[in-house]
Amino acid sequence: MSPTADAATIPATVPFVKIVTDDPEALLDFYGRAFDFKVIQRVKSSAGTEWELEEIITHAANDEGCTLVLLKFLARPAPEPGGIVLGMRVGDIDAALERAVDAGAAVVRPLKTEAEHGVKVVFVQDPGGNLIEIIEPLA
Repeated sequence: MSPTADAATIPATVPFVKIVTDDPEALLDFYGRAFDFKVIQRVKSSAGTEWELEEIITHAANDEGCTLVLLKFLARPAPEPGGIVLGMRVGDIDAALERAVDAGAAVVRPLKTEAEHGVKVVFVQDPGGNLIEIIEPLA
């Protein structure tokens, strides 16, 4: 971007997603075992307000996709889970589903092929109660 570019012309992107949780370490274990996410950085704010927080910043080991941040507010409880659906695209949905279940996920909608959408899809719930839609594009 040139120094004279208007900020309003910068296209919007989604470089990260944050999951608010009371137990970021448990979710780190889950996303690491299920989807091979690795810790990039740990951050703790020292704001001393209700917005004081800890974050575990993670990314898929293959460096594709957006950053997943596991956030814990230190001075207030996490909201109830279920406000988002986290989407994961994989190359082998059967293996991904097996890893997710082995890591603690619960299947909430069984695996099915949706030829009209060009994917196989399954919905699982992580140990924190958040929904994950796992898809594999059809060949």
